[in-house]
Amino acid sequence: MKNLFISQPMYDVVAMQNLKDEDIRRVRGNAKVNAERICHQDLNVLDSYLPDMYAAGVNVERRVIALLLKADFAYFAYGWDDCDGCWLEYRIAKKCKMPIIEETDKGILLRNFVGFNMSTKGDTEE
Repeated sequence: MKNLFISQPMYDVVAMQNLKDEDIRRVRGNAKVNAERICHQDLNVLDSYLPDMYAAGVNVERRVIALLLKADFAYFAYGWDDCDGCWLEYRIAKKCKMPIIEETDKGILLRNFVGFNMSTKGDTEE
């Protein structure tokens, strides 16, 4: 099964407040459904949402980047381009030539999918 990394804002720039846990989880669920529809297969979501660590004030960016580097696809949820952490993740995914699914005002964009093997043949369960 291929791995999916989801990058999303954790902060509402309009309301100037952190997003609620249920809103974050809803966005992640929708991202997984969209990515599976695009990739025509079930995907394993790498859990980069670490609310306990955020609450403790731990800087999780290194852990999140390590997860990103294990991914086969990166999904950038709407509003990612307003967040510094998401921009960093995007630049890394792009530099690694990782297939990127990006939500925008105009819909969903796919980047770096040319020549990418969508097949699950040869993948191993972990």
